Amino acid sequence: MPSNLSLDIQSKSLTKELDGQTFTEVGFEVTSSTPWRVYTKPAERWSTVLTKKGQGNSTGSFVVTRNDALEKRSMYIYVQSINYPTLKDSILVNQAGRPVELKVLSPANKKILLDESESKFVFSVKGDGKWKIQNIPSWLHLDKTEYEGNANITVLASAATGERTAQLVIQSLVQDDKKNTLDIEQKIIPSGRLKDSLALVAIYNATGGERWLYNWKFELPLSEGNWPGVFFDVIDGELRVIDLSLGQFNLEGTIPNEIGWLSKVAKIKMQRNKIYGPMPASMNRLTELTHIYLSVNNISGELPDLSALKKLVLLDLDFNRIEGEFPSSLTQLTKLTSLKMKYNNLSPNTCVPAQFGGWKLVYINPQRRVYGDATTDYKLADCPK
Repeated sequence: MPSNLSLDIQSKSLTKELDGQTFTEVGFEVTSSTPWRVYTKPAERWSTVLTKKGQGNSTGSFVVTRNDALEKRSMYIYVQSINYPTLKDSILVNQAGRPVELKVLSPANKKILLDESESKFVFSVKGDGKWKIQNIPSWLHLDKTEYEGNANITVLASAATGERTAQLVIQSLVQDDKKNTLDIEQKIIPSGRLKDSLALVAIYNATGGERWLYNWKFELPLSEGNWPGVFFDVIDGELRVIDLSLGQFNLEGTIPNEIGWLSKVAKIKMQRNKIYGPMPASMNRLTELTHIYLSVNNISGELPDLSALKKLVLLDLDFNRIEGEFPSSLTQLTKLTSLKMKYNNLSPNTCVPAQFGGWKLVYINPQRRVYGDATTDYKLADCPK
C-alpha cells in the first residue's frame, strides 16, 4: 500500500450522545485519497448507511433508529478503502436509552373518591423496572409496596367517620427523578339520588364523556331525555338509576370506583367501547345487578370478587383481556345462567368448574394468549370431578 494514502471519517453530529427517542439522520465527512465504502457490523441492525461509497473527499449520512430500550447503546461506523482494505477509520456512535416510563394508567384522572364505607379499589400502573409506593396512610392497606413492570394494585380502605385525603407517590427505583401520584379522597356521602348523580359524573369524566356519541345535559334535571342511556325509577321517594345502557357510546377510559355507588342499578351495559384497565372492585357492592354487558372492550387484570351479586343472571365479558385463574367467586352466584368469557387471557393452567363447563350454560372457550391473534387460541379444560 502506498505510504502517502490517507483516510479519515468525522461527524460533527456525534460530539454529544444522540437522542434515543427519535430516528436521526447523521451526517459525516470523509477525507480520503482513495475510493472508499462505509459500513457497520452486521449485528448492529439499528443503523442504516445511506451513503455507502464515495470518491476522495466527500460527505454522506446514515440513519439511527429509535432506542426502545432503557439502556444506552454504542456502535462504530467504519470507512474502508476499496482498493486497500487494510486502510480504514471509524467513528463511535453513542445513543441514549429511552426515559423510564412510570404512570398511573387507571383511573385516567389519577383520582379515587371513596365514601365512608370500608371498600376495596384497584388502580393500575404502567412502569419500567422496579418501583415502589410511598406515603401510604394508616387507613389504606396494601399487600405489598414494591413492584416491577406493569401492575394492578388492590387497596383496602377502612371505614371513615369524616373526610380524609391521601396522595400516594409512585417512585421509580431505576430512575430517581421519575415518579407519579394518585390522589385519594374519602368522605361521608349520603346514599340516594346525590350519590347516583356523583357516580354518573364520575363515569362521564373517566370515559371521555365530551367525546361520547350521545351527550348528557348536566345543566338539566335527571331524566331519560336529558341523560341518554340512563333509566330511572322512583324508589323510596327518590329518582334512582336502575339501568345504565351505554353500549357503543364511544366510551374511552376506565370504569371509575364510584360506579359502586349506583346501589339500585339492575343492568349495566357498556359493551363495544374502548374501556381499559381493571374492572373496579366496587362492582361487588351493586347487589341489585341482574345483567352486566362489558364485551368487546380492553378490560384487563384479574376479575374482582363478585360473590355479593346474588341476583346476577348474565355476565358478558367476551373479547377483553381478563387474566389469571377462573374467578372462583362466580361459583357462588346461583342465579347466573349465562356467562360469556371467550377470547380473554385466562391462565392456560386453570380449569372450568363443572357447573360452567361442557358448553351447557356458558361460552368460555376459546381463550387467547395474544390479544387479536387467532394463532394463539387455546381452550380451558374442565375441572376434575
